[in-house]
Amino acid sequence: MFNQIRAEFYKLFHTKALYLTFALILAVFGIFSIGGQQQFVASSSSLDETWKIGETVGFLARAYSDTAHPLIEEIIRTATSYTVFFWLIVLIFSVIFFSREYTDSTIKIAIASGQSRIKFFVAKYIVISITSIFLYFSFIMIAFIIECAKFNIPIQLFPMLKIAGLNCMIMGAFIGITLMLCVIFKHTAIVVGAMSLFTFSGPLIYM
Repeated sequence: MFNQIRAEFYKLFHTKALYLTFALILAVFGIFSIGGQQQFVASSSSLDETWKIGETVGFLARAYSDTAHPLIEEIIRTATSYTVFFWLIVLIFSVIFFSREYTDSTIKIAIASGQSRIKFFVAKYIVISITSIFLYFSFIMIAFIIECAKFNIPIQLFPMLKIAGLNCMIMGAFIGITLMLCVIFKHTAIVVGAMSLFTFSGPLIYM
C-alpha cells in the first residue's frame, strides 16, 4: 500500500493537474489580496449590515462591523470566505487526476498486473486528500495571518485551526463522493456538474 501511495505521488508531480491547481489557487489568492469588502448574503437574522457571527449564511469577505478594529471571528470568516472557490478547484483537481487513469487506460494495466482495485482507489483518495488539505490549510492560514497583521491583531491559531479541521473533514467526504461518482459514471462532465450543483445547493436553500 505504501508503495502504491508513493507511485501515486510520483504520478501527481508529473501531471498537469497539480500545476493547474496551483495556478487556480494563486488566481484566487490574487483576488483575495486586491479585493475589498465583498458580500453576498443568502440568509441572516441581523437587522442591519453587521452580519452577526453564526447568524449569517453567505459570502462575506472583510465585512467588518468595525473596519478599524475587526473581531477575530470576522477575520476568520474573511480568511475562509474565498475558499468557496477552493471547493471547485478541489473538484477539478480530483476529477482530472483520477479520470486520467481511465483516459490513458493505465487502470487496466494496473489491474491486469495483479494490483488490488481497492488499494488502487484508496491510494488515489489518500494522495488527492493529502494534497488538497495541505493546499487548503496553506491558503487559509496565509490569508488569516495577512489579515491579522494588517490590523495588528494577535494571531489566535486555535479558533482558526478548529474551523479548518472541521472544513477538512467535510472536504475528505467531498473528495470521496467525487471519486465514487467518477468510478460509477466514468464521465467527467457528469461528475463536475453534479458536484458543482452539490457545492452551491447549500446557500441556495436559504434564498
